[in-house]
Amino acid sequence: MKGILLSGDFSLIDGHIYYNNNIIKVRYDLMKLYGNCHNQEELYFNQYFNVLNLKDGDLIKTNCPIDSAMSHRLTYVVINTNGGPKNLILVPYLHERRIHLLR
Repeated sequence: MKGILLSGDFSLIDGHIYYNNNIIKVRYDLMKLYGNCHNQEELYFNQYFNVLNLKDGDLIKTNCPIDSAMSHRLTYVVINTNGGPKNLILVPYLHERRIHLLR
């Protein structure tokens, strides 16, 4: 966790830390409820790894996802190590339970 924060290669959006193909949910509700009583790694964070289904040889580019707050979406740049084309994956914010219709 410390290495992710020191690198600066993440996006913090509404209590969710997005980096590469992983997401960490910061549990503010449990911090308020329990304070500093428990092991913070077990209690205050939910970690989700390999969120996107990637093909063999695909990697998420560094400094991704790119946040588009205006359209409530994240953009992932996928690079193929086998010489294939670069791809963009647009996903809505995972923490919102709304659909934003844009022109």
